[in-house]
Amino acid sequence: MKNQLKGILLLTCVLIFSLFSCMEAAASESPITHDGKTSGWTKKTWYKYYMKYGEYEYESIHDMFPYYRAIDINGDGVKELILTQTSNPADSDHNYIKIMILYKNKIRIMKSIDTKKVNALYFREKSHSLVYYYRSAHNYHFRVYKIKKGHLVCTKTGDYYVPYHFKTHRNKNSLYFLNGRKTSRKKYIKAYKKYIRPNEMIHYKHTPDYS
Repeated sequence: MKNQLKGILLLTCVLIFSLFSCMEAAASESPITHDGKTSGWTKKTWYKYYMKYGEYEYESIHDMFPYYRAIDINGDGVKELILTQTSNPADSDHNYIKIMILYKNKIRIMKSIDTKKVNALYFREKSHSLVYYYRSAHNYHFRVYKIKKGHLVCTKTGDYYVPYHFKTHRNKNSLYFLNGRKTSRKKYIKAYKKYIRPNEMIHYKHTPDYS
């Protein structure tokens, strides 16, 4: 009886020790330190972390999205991951983008974008926002996004419509909207220049091996 009891106690100690070892190993792999800041990981390390701990098929994600950027969009010290099918979406006929976040120690996809030709993402570091610019037919649009409680929320919209039969007189007959309300060309251009800046366009790098 005593030998059985000793065996049970020994097994319990081994299990507890194993559990703490696993917890320590997981903690050492986390990019978040006790003070809420990152531990100086590189962009490649961030990519591998997302690939390893995301709840999806890693191989299919890696094969489908050969380009990426790791950017701290909201300025909290934790990088978000942007995956794309091409290195320069603005020169591509079609592209698919996924924007992922590590929020409350869980990785998930914040937004998926199915893009058409003439499209690009811009990162505005000062305002901690993403700007998505795209074209549909002969119309042009931009959307401003910010991260709020782990979600990518649209905070401003801009739309520029050119009636097809008025293409030769687009400035006179075009329609302009900001946040869904009709506006003047002057106000639309002012907003466009504020949010669409060539030097803030996101350029992508080829994904590293995540294994």
